[in-house]
Amino acid sequence: MDNQIIIYRDDNFIASQCRSCNIPGYIILEPIENIYFLHNLNADSLNSLIVILAKVEEVICRTIKPENIYIAKFGEECLKVHFHIFPRTKEITEKYLKQHSNKNNLNGPQIFDWARREYKLTETHLSKKVIETANLLKINMYV
Repeated sequence: MDNQIIIYRDDNFIASQCRSCNIPGYIILEPIENIYFLHNLNADSLNSLIVILAKVEEVICRTIKPENIYIAKFGEECLKVHFHIFPRTKEITEKYLKQHSNKNNLNGPQIFDWARREYKLTETHLSKKVIETANLLKINMYV
């Protein structure tokens, strides 16, 4: 099952739709080089990293208009350096609030963890909506 949809690639980084969750616009950004800590990136890669993160965030904002975007680096399941660029859409927020009692307190890490479980891919392929959104993001990355 290789359903990778690349939205951006250069000599140092690749950004693609997350393949484990059916969440439109949930992007994983990772260096092409196998590294385990940011300090192992060369200076040029470190300098371009923030520019690419900002561009991906901007394209997600323009394309799907989320309420917020979370950007995180964990390295627990996959030790290789990678960033989760996660859009908290109105749909995700409403579904989360229906299931949780803390309606006045949106907690980014808790929502992110819940959404990764709630929208975990159970089929062999990403949904049509996720694929269409990823293709729009890819087009908009180069505009």
